[in-house]
This record gives sequence, structure tokens and C-alpha cells, in this order.
Amino acid sequence: MARVRRLLRTRVHPLLRTGAWTACITLAFGAVATAPLSAETEAGAECNELTSRIDELEREIAHLRAQSAGPLFGSKTAWKDPRSWVRLRRGMSRYEVMGTLGQPGRIVRYDAFERWEYPDFLGGRVTIGESGRLGGWRPPPGRRAGR
Repeated sequence: MARVRRLLRTRVHPLLRTGAWTACITLAFGAVATAPLSAETEAGAECNELTSRIDELEREIAHLRAQSAGPLFGSKTAWKDPRSWVRLRRGMSRYEVMGTLGQPGRIVRYDAFERWEYPDFLGGRVTIGESGRLGGWRPPPGRRAGR
């Protein structure tokens, strides 16, 4: 670099020297100046991607709301209907179980699972495992419709 400076001072017209320095500065800082532009472009692309994901999730929420019929956790007496117990499937989430049978009368928590009782110990029972999924159930006496 020192050699270039010496050459510019001795053999080049002063206006060309300024132009050469301007070109060097432009080249040197041009890469730095374009870096934020590419970062802004990447951020803009990521923003667009996130916006489209939000739109997709909002459509899915609207669809799920439209599908739901009745209260959020089913009726309080849904557990009395034998057909509700037939609709249960292993692996259902706790929310799906509540949507099918309604809120339990009592919840007993153990180390590795929960037992939901409809309406109490003598009624129907549902076992929810550690994963929050339905493991098994027993319909209330007199309402046996199968497992």
C-alpha cells in the first residue's frame, strides 16, 4: 500500500490522485455498505415468512373455532351418555377427553398419572398419563358401552 501511495504522489496528476483515492475508498467501504442491505433483505424475507405463518395459524384457529360445537369442555352431563364413552380413544389429549365427557367431578393426581372421576369414585374413570394423553377408562356402572 505504501508503494501505491508513493506512486500516486510522484507520477499522477493531483485530480487523478483524488479520483484514485475515491475509487479505493468506494471499493473498500462498498462491501461494508452493502452488508447492512443484505442483512435487511434477509430480515425482510424472514419477516414475510413469519407473517405468512401467522396468517396460516390464524386461518387454522378460525377453522377450529368454526368446527367446535357447544361449550369448550363439553356439557356437564356428557359423561352420562354411553355414546360419549364409546367415542374415547387411547392417545386422546386431555382437552379432547374433556370435550367428549365434560369436566370431571374429581381429579386425583398420582406420580405418573391422573385419574378423572365422573362424577365421583363410584362413577366412571379416565386415566391420563404423564404425557397428558388418555391411557384407559372405565364407564360408569350401568353405562357400559364398550372400550
